[in-house]
Amino acid sequence: MPSLELVSLDVHDLRSQAWAEKVQQGLMQFNQSKHGFDFAPLCVFAIANGEFLGGLIGTTGWSWLNIDMLFVEERARRQGVAKALLEMAEYKASMLGCIGAYVDTFDFQAPLFYETQGFRCFGVLDDMPPGRRRFYLKKQFEQFEKDRQEPSDAA
Repeated sequence: MPSLELVSLDVHDLRSQAWAEKVQQGLMQFNQSKHGFDFAPLCVFAIANGEFLGGLIGTTGWSWLNIDMLFVEERARRQGVAKALLEMAEYKASMLGCIGAYVDTFDFQAPLFYETQGFRCFGVLDDMPPGRRRFYLKKQFEQFEKDRQEPSDAA
């Protein structure tokens, strides 16, 4: 291990891809050594007549679904698209062995939507961004039956 005098600390505005990959790979290897690494992408998209209406991008791992992003086009909002996307993602995640889902969202986005879908807030970060709030929510899945029908494509 180099002495601290020999260490160079560089701050960059733009991420160095090679260094970023070293950070990511190093953390993944560490996590793998402690608890395994079973992460996989899970994406659900709503398409109607060939047109994109919305989508959910997430990751399953360590028995949980992490919802990274959920977006619905303005013209398709308040028509059940977000609910259908979320229900399908939850169903698929549960079939992969997930026991719940978690998400973070801002007060100007969709905390109330997630709460109406059974999510419960477990943390709030005030002034992120300044004057706003960031919510951290989770939902434990009810046990899906293996032979249960997939949620409908009613989006």
